[in-house]
Amino acid sequence: PLAERAPQAAAATLGMLLAVAAAVYAVAGRAQWFFQDEWVFLTERSATSASGLFEPHNEHWVTAPVLVYRLLWNLVGARRYEPGVLNAQGLLGMQASMEMLTGIGIPAVSKRLLELKAMLCDGLESLGLDILGPREGGSASGITSFTDCENPRRIGEMSAALQHSNIVASFRHDREGKPYLRFSPHFYNTPAEIGQVLEVLAHART
Repeated sequence: PLAERAPQAAAATLGMLLAVAAAVYAVAGRAQWFFQDEWVFLTERSATSASGLFEPHNEHWVTAPVLVYRLLWNLVGARRYEPGVLNAQGLLGMQASMEMLTGIGIPAVSKRLLELKAMLCDGLESLGLDILGPREGGSASGITSFTDCENPRRIGEMSAALQHSNIVASFRHDREGKPYLRFSPHFYNTPAEIGQVLEVLAHART
């Protein structure tokens, strides 16, 4: 049946396209092996000639890098060459973050986020602002966006007031050009900080 042959035909077509692409890349790059790359210091330069030491590389003087690369090549070879290193700091930071979140518990984090969101939304509504998106339920999140339908220009004034108070919020526009402010509080934020945000917004409206 056609439905059974379709995956096979798709796989065959993909294989053919990959083969064609490989051939195109091989032909197009046949004269550009490590072209203008740091490996050119090893493949096309010599540490014993004036041109190898002093010829500019992309208009830069590279005598010192050439000497360093040739020295490392002669001492340890290219088997120890690493184009990059493991992002150890980033991995350790991510591990610490995951341990903290799982230690607190994802349900507890979710509950805290919705509590902060409810406090923020109540304050925004008391200021006559229009909130987007659900406030509770499975689709709700800590992210809260709002605008002022009656006077959209106020949103820009509020954004400036928040920046002046060192409060981070995202100032955005939709496809029709209507401005919005978006907050993204997390579980480590406090009710006092939510209150500070609402106070700054209230003064921006006066």
